[in-house]
Amino acid sequence: FWRVINTLRASNGSVDFYGFRCTLKCGEETICESSREDVLKYCNMNPFDHPTGWEIAAGRLDEVISYHATHANSTGKIDKL
Repeated sequence: FWRVINTLRASNGSVDFYGFRCTLKCGEETICESSREDVLKYCNMNPFDHPTGWEIAAGRLDEVISYHATHANSTGKIDKL
């Protein structure tokens, strides 16, 4: 994902990646001029609301919006969840 975002941002609209030529991050300006349909819109997720398996989050799972056990392999994800 981030490789595509960085490529699109650096290309200034010269690269077409599955129909996207520009990016628009929440709260920022587009990187290049393009039609609305060519712009990939995205927002960063707050790591405290959407933790990815780090230990501090384990104590506040009743407060998080989503939880991703991305730092575990195979059935280890079940144990993390």
